[in-house]
Amino acid sequence: MKRLFLALEFPKNLNDELEEFLKPYKTHPDLKDAKWVPKENYHLTTLFLGDVPDSLVPEVQSLARGVCAKIPRFIMTPKRISLFPEVGVAKKIWVKFERSLEYQELCKELLLFLKHTLPDLEIRESIAHLTVARLRSHIDGKSIGFKPLPLGAFEVTESVLFESKITSEGSTYSVLERYPHDL
Repeated sequence: MKRLFLALEFPKNLNDELEEFLKPYKTHPDLKDAKWVPKENYHLTTLFLGDVPDSLVPEVQSLARGVCAKIPRFIMTPKRISLFPEVGVAKKIWVKFERSLEYQELCKELLLFLKHTLPDLEIRESIAHLTVARLRSHIDGKSIGFKPLPLGAFEVTESVLFESKITSEGSTYSVLERYPHDL
């Protein structure tokens, strides 16, 4: 059994810029209980597959490869940093992205094709985001005062199938396969 998800990698140059932007928030008194995601784990999940039997992994890979080859390269544009959910008790801090038509098509097609192989997949609207912290206590978002993001848009040229392993220190991700867009 492998715990899998499909995602877009966040560019390394933007990882450093985002990490620099987050420094003042990491020392903010209201965020002292936040668990910050290491920058090497930054990604935008397109579809969480969950626990997949080893026997189905090759079929998942084949379907994902086919879907991604049909989706052209596209641009992802960071929109803002905020708490999620924005109403009620926040559970995380995330960077929300504009949903390009290609991103929406990618999510829809992956779900459509993989649903037949993995019938227990949860159908959820995919919100383009990058989680930067998980919150352990209630936070008043107004006290944080998030500044506008200085990050630029980036081109997505591939999707990635990751395996997630949960350890006592947190999650570790390893790449199983990369799927170029617009072959």
